[in-house]
Amino acid sequence: MLADDLGFNDISLNGSPQIPTRHIDALAARGATLRNFYVQPVCSPTRASLMTGRHVIHTGVYDAFGDGLDDEHLNTSYTLLPGYLKRAANYTTAMLGKWHLGANTVSATPIGRGFDTHFGFYVGNEDHVTHMVDGKTPMYDFSDDAAPSTYRVAPAFRGEDSTPAFAARVVELLGAHAAGGAASPPLFLYVAWQDTHIPLQAPDSYVQRFLNTTGGSKQRAVLCAMAALLDEAVGNVTAAVDALGLAPNTIIVFHSDNGGPVSGEWEGEAQSSNYPLRGGKFTLWQGGVKATALVAGPGVPAGSVVDAPVHVTDWLPTLVAAATGGGDFRQWAPPGEPPYQEGDGVDVWDTVTGAARAPQRKWVLLEVGAGFPAPALHGHGLIVGDMKLVAVTNRSNNPLSDGWFPPPGQDVNATPYTTRCGAPLRNGTAAKPCVTNRAAPALCLFNLTADPCEYNDVSEQFPDVLKNMSALLGSLALTATHNNSWPSGCLPAMLPVSFPDGSKPAHWWLPCDAPAPPA
Repeated sequence: MLADDLGFNDISLNGSPQIPTRHIDALAARGATLRNFYVQPVCSPTRASLMTGRHVIHTGVYDAFGDGLDDEHLNTSYTLLPGYLKRAANYTTAMLGKWHLGANTVSATPIGRGFDTHFGFYVGNEDHVTHMVDGKTPMYDFSDDAAPSTYRVAPAFRGEDSTPAFAARVVELLGAHAAGGAASPPLFLYVAWQDTHIPLQAPDSYVQRFLNTTGGSKQRAVLCAMAALLDEAVGNVTAAVDALGLAPNTIIVFHSDNGGPVSGEWEGEAQSSNYPLRGGKFTLWQGGVKATALVAGPGVPAGSVVDAPVHVTDWLPTLVAAATGGGDFRQWAPPGEPPYQEGDGVDVWDTVTGAARAPQRKWVLLEVGAGFPAPALHGHGLIVGDMKLVAVTNRSNNPLSDGWFPPPGQDVNATPYTTRCGAPLRNGTAAKPCVTNRAAPALCLFNLTADPCEYNDVSEQFPDVLKNMSALLGSLALTATHNNSWPSGCLPAMLPVSFPDGSKPAHWWLPCDAPAPPA
């Protein structure tokens, strides 16, 4: 289960009582909390890494894809996680929710990439209830697709919030799987929730719960309501797993795709909080790339905490190994599969279960551009042991994204954050250094164990560490690609759609090489 733009400070597990997320917290209690889990600073790159097991420097997906009315998509030469599970253990696979990896051709869509079904939407940002996408051509993006290449618009869901709709379909799929008993093939579900991504929308009954706890901020109250709606959906899924007797043989993973966008992004609409971490979405600060990850299932000790580093690329090799009793996923790669390279995912199952005596991942690459140390999109970042090297460049040099931003209604000195930053806690935009507009970005160094909130640059105290980490970044940069997408094929078709509630007709899109839907 992948949350969208969920802030580090927007689940009560991390110490803030402002949004009680009892179901997400309960998932942590039944399994492991990964305290040093890293993602990419924006959505499409994380999703590409999750599905391919490859780092963004190799997929080339450094930034979010567009509105879908184009020909860009994730490189179709890669076998994705559902494809490996099919090849290795005959899994049935289903995706629910947000794709955001391209959909102009059949080969670029979820059911063209290894999923048997997809119930959800293709693009990155749409109305949660009407499912309309603003753009040059307003589009309705909500479909119910099934292999082989059956694309079906789902107009009946106009007016229904996406999060409970996805949860209901997950419960339905779990029920069908359980009803098959021993004859059912193993099942893989990828649930990419829409909450808590903008636009800020939630049922009023949920918003009312938070109006007295957000310092008078209606926007923050809506964000809290969205997180509560997400938490309830997670609870519905885990309850179904338990009620159907599936828990003893089910692995559940939950985390966000990136840090929350802090107040001020998108003309002030964003109201997430990563406090007390520094920064937010679009940046390589901890608030942009560190996400709380939870794993529960057979072999994972209940209530355990994992401090060893894990990266989102690790899920593909780890889950394939778990599903096959420890097999190396590469033995199931089809002929001609592009090779995996240094910086891509590794099997960390023993880390997750506590069986590993030492971290299985030696370092975490956050991002590096092909021209290191020249400026890159989000900057350059690398974590080795306690130390984090970061160079922040122009794209993320927004003062509203660089700093420490508690949400309205939260007293930082009275909130028991699980991340301890030392006193006094910082509040507001960051003081230089490590933010620069110069042609050559400054390289800064932080000790994340002593300074998890990135207050103090220690590069002058540890010149040898800075030198060695810079050399490693430089070697990884040599394998980086410049491509942000792999455009090919024709543009998707725009077809008319009418709605049962009598709303104004709109258009939805069909992959350009897909068979025409039935009349």
